[in-house]
Amino acid sequence: SNLLAYLCILLCWFRLRHPPSLPPPPPSYERSSRISRPVSGLAGMVDRKDKWAATLERIASSASWSGGQRFAAEPEGRFRVSGEDRKKYKSSQRHSLLVMFIFACIGIFIGVIENEVRYHALENLWDVDLYITIMKSVLLGTSVISIIFLCRYYSARVALKRGCGIYLPPGLSVASLQGAGLWRPFLLDLLILLPQPLLGLDVSVLVWNKGLGRNSVYHIDSILLSLMFLRIYFLPRVYGECLSEFASDAAYALERFNRVTLDQTFIVKHVIAYSLDNIVYVFFIEVAIFAYLMMVFERPTDGGALQYYANCVWLTVITMTTVGYGDLYPTTFLGRVVSIMASITAVIMLAVTINLVISKLSLTRPEEKVIEVR
Repeated sequence: SNLLAYLCILLCWFRLRHPPSLPPPPPSYERSSRISRPVSGLAGMVDRKDKWAATLERIASSASWSGGQRFAAEPEGRFRVSGEDRKKYKSSQRHSLLVMFIFACIGIFIGVIENEVRYHALENLWDVDLYITIMKSVLLGTSVISIIFLCRYYSARVALKRGCGIYLPPGLSVASLQGAGLWRPFLLDLLILLPQPLLGLDVSVLVWNKGLGRNSVYHIDSILLSLMFLRIYFLPRVYGECLSEFASDAAYALERFNRVTLDQTFIVKHVIAYSLDNIVYVFFIEVAIFAYLMMVFERPTDGGALQYYANCVWLTVITMTTVGYGDLYPTTFLGRVVSIMASITAVIMLAVTINLVISKLSLTRPEEKVIEVR
């Protein structure tokens, strides 16, 4: 009972703190006391035309439309955008997403170069501290640019939500993102963009490996670089919103009409379930990423065969195709984790590939009729 009372008090305080905003009432008008009678002929047409004009005038005055863009009588944060403004926001959303993904991929490329230079410098006793500092600075710049364009991307999405008549606080803030239902996606995207090798962070990480009977020593940059590959998470969204036919206004209209959300789940279903070519592209991307991660995590071993990228590619392909010759296998804990992830991904890809091959080789109904007639 005490908990219920506290909840009631909290609800009353919240309602007093944030009262609901009501639309302005329509202007009052006096109902005519004259009894309307059916009028025929030209006079009736003129009378009905006057009634329609008066009705439209009342609607326009009650809506308080100004400039074709914003309700003047509604509070700040709630407005309806015109078609041109909506196209502008959609264009800004696509452009920001594409630029953000490009700089995120550039950051991955620079991170790989920095990791390889640092590893070979330690092996050959090179002095590359200046080059490492420059590359980490450039990497930090790409991450900052990616986060800026991520904020612009969500700012355009919030503006489109306001254009649908949803009351949201002005600008891009936690309150506006929560009101638009975009706070969790924004936080997830931000957390994916944050990991990267940092300047002045020279820390070693020890991981116990039962297969080797000792600890494996990893530089913190190698761990952060492995987390940077999570940026591939944005690839389906970029394909759906920037590169595919779903970016058109007709697709958006069909989406709204059929109450379908054009999110990453829908794009993944479309890309994987209907195209064998896309399956091949995804397979090669996964092999390249898993093989490199395998090489990075197997480097602490003494003279292992998996310290070379070609051997890691061989092991990854054999693992993902469920062949498993057993000539090569990971011995470190993190290398085995990568192998498990590749195996799970391969099972899903193999099931989708078998389904696509069966659908491609299945006869259509007219072809079956030809065979039956023969």
